[in-house]
Amino acid sequence: MSTDSSNSLIELSNDFNQLLTSSSNYDVIIKAGDENDVKEFRVHALILITRSQYFRTALSDNWARKEGNVTILEKPNVSPKIFHLLLRYLYTGVIDFDSLDGPLILQILIAADELYLDSLLKRVDDYLIYKHADFLRKDPGQILQIIFKYEPCSKFRDLCLKTICESPEILFSSPDFLSLDKTIFLLLLKRGDLIMDDIEIWNYMLKWGAAQISNNFKIEDISKWSSQDISLLKDLLLDLIPLIKWLEISSTAFWRNVIPYKKIFPKELLWAIIGYHLDPNDVSITKSLPPRCLQSLPLFDSLIIGQKHFSVIASWLEKQDSNYFEKRKLSYSFSLLLRASQDGSSSDKFHNLCDNKGPILIISKIRQNGQIIGGYCPIDLKPGLNVRHNESWLASQDSFVFCFNINSNFNYIARVSDNQKAIYYNPNTCIGFGLQDMLLSNNQIRSLSDSSYGNIKHVLPRGTHNLENYEVFQVIKK
Repeated sequence: MSTDSSNSLIELSNDFNQLLTSSSNYDVIIKAGDENDVKEFRVHALILITRSQYFRTALSDNWARKEGNVTILEKPNVSPKIFHLLLRYLYTGVIDFDSLDGPLILQILIAADELYLDSLLKRVDDYLIYKHADFLRKDPGQILQIIFKYEPCSKFRDLCLKTICESPEILFSSPDFLSLDKTIFLLLLKRGDLIMDDIEIWNYMLKWGAAQISNNFKIEDISKWSSQDISLLKDLLLDLIPLIKWLEISSTAFWRNVIPYKKIFPKELLWAIIGYHLDPNDVSITKSLPPRCLQSLPLFDSLIIGQKHFSVIASWLEKQDSNYFEKRKLSYSFSLLLRASQDGSSSDKFHNLCDNKGPILIISKIRQNGQIIGGYCPIDLKPGLNVRHNESWLASQDSFVFCFNINSNFNYIARVSDNQKAIYYNPNTCIGFGLQDMLLSNNQIRSLSDSSYGNIKHVLPRGTHNLENYEVFQVIKK
């Protein structure tokens, strides 16, 4: 568009804005707002019916009420401020979104939908999508209350929920959280992609619940609660509690953070969770858990490590920090190939079940101290090219060995440094990592050097260690 044309359009827009402001020769009066906040707008039917399908109908002879030559229309469900902005848009084609806050723009969206202002709807939609994160951070509570009340906000609603699930501090760290509508809280929990530890969800749930009962109700002072307070809180949280993935919470955290509030906890669920921690292999217990809890049951058939350990290992497979998959969906599955306690620990059995299976993961538990030692072989386990006295080595840049301390959160990984001698193959032993950096043979694991994995000493002390059990998993990238 040429500069002259652009200037002409700006001048035309300004002239129509002047017409709106002066109300010269008006033939319509629109009363916007409810009884506490009403304003009359003197406007022109020709402009309104030209710009809006809604007004073509509303100002027709069949619908309109007239007083003399002036048509009277009432819009009690649109505030004067919003209606003024819409009129200005109808007259000038201009609306300055940058000068408005998020809740106000949402009100414009709702009103524009009612008035069938399709071109404005698209502009508002685009702007809200562009600025949604900023609006959420400033007014999370108000934004959520509006978008859940009105259908025109559905697209923006989904985007806001996704953003909150990815960055929950936007809502949960806001003062608005305590006044959050329960319906919204339920929906957030049902989505299943809220990136927050489940014990944190529980703690926030308690604070939210206490705030619904009384501003002076302190969740920490449980000893001071009345029986009526406890009953009210129990009823309020009854349908929220089963939405937490309780099996993601450690027994220690459950004891410290949940048991003190057992009076508000569903009794059957409480005992099922306690039973799971005491005997995780009891199928009858898991059957009594809500479906939401079962989503967090380990996807891996291991008697040595749990889901959090597999998350750490998956993070290492991606060459990321150990907490990379802590709050992400795993992109690997682990299929059990061998368990020494049930399949035997002989080298023949090992190679029969684990050779030529692609990447494999070895998990072992030392009998003396309970330390968990493991290794990752990213290639087919099979004889190498240069076999001598049954011995051969396989090259790899991605193999590693690691340890977990079961009494702490400590873990350590040592990646291969000598790529050409990453994996040791010998049919008379199970599997080796490096020259003699770490060798699994029958029911023992030993380390005699650090030639291929330079930091092996942080994983496995020198010497031979008896194993309580070991498992081998096929690693499958999803």
